[in-house]
Amino acid sequence: MAELLAAASDEQLPFMAISAFAGVRHAEIQRLDWANVDQAASIIEIRADAAKTASRRVIPILPNLAAWLKPHWKEAGPVCSFANMVDQFRGMTRKVNQARRAAWAAARRR
Repeated sequence: MAELLAAASDEQLPFMAISAFAGVRHAEIQRLDWANVDQAASIIEIRADAAKTASRRVIPILPNLAAWLKPHWKEAGPVCSFANMVDQFRGMTRKVNQARRAAWAAARRR
């Protein structure tokens, strides 16, 4: 996960961190607004109209997630601006794999 987060852009990182450290479903993050990510209360509110189960959920923001989100926090607006995160995952995975191959090649040269 650390490799993916390191490869993520500033725009991709909140999606990845919330998905990884809060367990929020991808489609729910795509419907999530920063107004529902309460930094002061350390909660993420998934409204019933945005939830898969059509019931409101409140998810705690644990310290690890708060640390990842802190530089990206906004007052309002969509947390995820991408219509298709699969394309974003492909790009991040490609970056991670390129870095791994480069490290492996450098280690072999030693």
